[in-house]
Amino acid sequence: MATRSLRSQIIGFLCASYTLAIVAAFLLFLALHTSLLREQGELRLNLASALLTAELEDREEALQQLLQRFASDAPLARSVLSDSPNAPALLRQWQGLHAPQLEISLHGGQGVLIASAKHDWLNQRLLAARSLVSTSAASHFLAAPSGQVYQVAVAPIGEDGVTRLLMAWRVKGEDFAGLAAEHRVEVSVSSTPDVAEPENSVLLGRYAQKRPLGISVAGEKQPHLVLMTLGDSTLGNAILGFFCLLVFGWAALVAVAGWLAVAQIDAFDKLAQWTQSMAEGKWVRASRLRSPHLEFLGLVYALDSMQDRIQRLIRKIQYQATHDILTGLRNQDELRRIADRRIASQGGDPFHLVGINIGNFREINDVFGPEVAESCLVNIARFLEQEEYTAARFYRGGIVVLREGEADEVAAVVLAKRLTRHHGVTKFNIELDVCTSIVAYPDDGEDAEILMRRLEIGLDTAREAPFHFHRYDRGLEERYVKRISLVEDLRIAMIDWDAGLSMYYQPKLNLRTGQVEKMEALIRWEHPVRGAVSPEEFIPLAEQAGLIGELSRWIVAQVAAQLAAWRQRDIYLQVAVNLSAQDIMRPEMLTYIEEQRERYELPADCLTFEIIESELMENPSEAVVLLQRLRSSGYGLAIDDFGTGYSSLSQLKKMPVNEVKIDCEFVRVLSSDEDDRKIVRSTLALASSFGLDVTAEGVEDEDSLCLLSSWGCEWAQGFYISRGMPGPAVRAWLERFRRRDMSRVTEAFGTKRVKI
Repeated sequence: MATRSLRSQIIGFLCASYTLAIVAAFLLFLALHTSLLREQGELRLNLASALLTAELEDREEALQQLLQRFASDAPLARSVLSDSPNAPALLRQWQGLHAPQLEISLHGGQGVLIASAKHDWLNQRLLAARSLVSTSAASHFLAAPSGQVYQVAVAPIGEDGVTRLLMAWRVKGEDFAGLAAEHRVEVSVSSTPDVAEPENSVLLGRYAQKRPLGISVAGEKQPHLVLMTLGDSTLGNAILGFFCLLVFGWAALVAVAGWLAVAQIDAFDKLAQWTQSMAEGKWVRASRLRSPHLEFLGLVYALDSMQDRIQRLIRKIQYQATHDILTGLRNQDELRRIADRRIASQGGDPFHLVGINIGNFREINDVFGPEVAESCLVNIARFLEQEEYTAARFYRGGIVVLREGEADEVAAVVLAKRLTRHHGVTKFNIELDVCTSIVAYPDDGEDAEILMRRLEIGLDTAREAPFHFHRYDRGLEERYVKRISLVEDLRIAMIDWDAGLSMYYQPKLNLRTGQVEKMEALIRWEHPVRGAVSPEEFIPLAEQAGLIGELSRWIVAQVAAQLAAWRQRDIYLQVAVNLSAQDIMRPEMLTYIEEQRERYELPADCLTFEIIESELMENPSEAVVLLQRLRSSGYGLAIDDFGTGYSSLSQLKKMPVNEVKIDCEFVRVLSSDEDDRKIVRSTLALASSFGLDVTAEGVEDEDSLCLLSSWGCEWAQGFYISRGMPGPAVRAWLERFRRRDMSRVTEAFGTKRVKI
């Protein structure tokens, strides 16, 4: 239909163009030809009128001569005037002798008319014309009652001049036949003098003039001569030719256009069908279409070339949509589709998925560069293809292998170990840390989506499992979902006061003075549904979910606000805030701390920050740079859980910290455990050599507190001193604590100071 419509538009355009061209040419021809005909017609009429006037003058002169001759024959004139019986015979005789071309009649017929004052209508006209006729002979034109027109010559007879002799010559159009033929005009005599002047006919090429004859007589209507040019058929023929040309041109154009349309419509219909087939994904070569026209064949070959490029592009897009670009393995979506088809087609035949994840992939990438890390994956993928495994790329550098039959844990571990030997990198001594997990159909899931999700959960669990292997077990997903839900609840708790997130503060006792001068900020979460959630549970989740930065900013804002509230009540304390290694790696964290401190107009020394030793040791060089920025800003820095991170002395001396905290595991039973005593005393001696303050955590009895004081430990905190408390409760607690006797502790300070 679209092809036919296009053809119709083309044919219509051609016809309209043809018509406009013909009409424009015809109008130009008509304007030029009409002007030329008008000039020629007026010229011919003027020439014919001049010749006609001359001929009438000649005829008038001839009438005068005849009249004079008649009058000179006195006997004849008297006989005619006296109306004698032989007058007609005499008159015919005279006519035959002198004017044989005229017919003679006595009473207004044709030819010579002779009358006296007593004769009928001629007498009346003579009397009317008397005033126009001089004493000499004169002539004019008269119309007879019969409608005939006469050219009249009148002469007086007799001495009184009353009696007159009249001679008339009938004026007829036939008299001017020679002139009319010569000049191609028609001459007619009108006895009705008031006849309308004929209109010019441009279309027929005819032009006319009406001229009066002679001198008008009072009371009489003057006869006229009508001159008209003969029709010029040139213009008429041109118009007829134009219409013939238009009709035949239209017929020829429609015939040619129809022939073209009929000749091409089948080819274009096939082309339209081919296009529709291509749109439906049915690839047919356009070169099968046949047409004798080179333009059509050029279009066909262009379409074939376009189809080839589209097919290559589609294959490329399909490959990219179903394969991993780096390794060439299938991607997760394609593996999911393969598993779904297997489930649908085989109706319950078991198979299992083996998930293999390179746990140290990021470390390999950081140490050896992305080329080496990617080369490991590419070589493993080639090995799997050679072994004809159905494998796919999984998340975070992992690979999934689909295997038939029941789950085989031993075979899965063996396959994972084989992959560690086929990473293909021989230039460096690289050892892959592989985690492995298995999920089976139908035991662990009824569709591919569930199996893939549970395999991901199993791989996360395998990182902490023995031999880095975990077989998915029921209930693991529920625990995983619970953790995810807990993360979402934590996100809400940071903006919703009713969600139970709050800050508690545990005092730090100055063993030298027996006063509480510092606090440690502890975050607590009383979940509306689950109850109390331990920080050991939700803080690691926040780190894994990328919420730890947001959570740390929330803590800093709460602590800054509480410090400002205390200072308004003249309570001046230093508060220690725990930061994760992720926090100190973010330069924006220091900016946020400064903003909060300036907002509440706090001095820098009222805040100190504690960082866990094990986290510092992961990237000690970077940690030193960022800790230096905090220290130079005036904040205190402490290493938390000192002694558990296996830090070296070389790293410790580079750290810009002013305090270390002994982990509670070494303090809780300090009074009864000799090994803990040795560790604590060694730590105190080491800290003293570096000029660092020491805080002992986990003090639960007075004996342990006194031992720490005697060894020169400056600070202590634990349940024996106080548990954590909300910020508003600190003032009342401080007042109660001041009444508490701490003399035994302060007196023991430094009595057995540890020295190296």
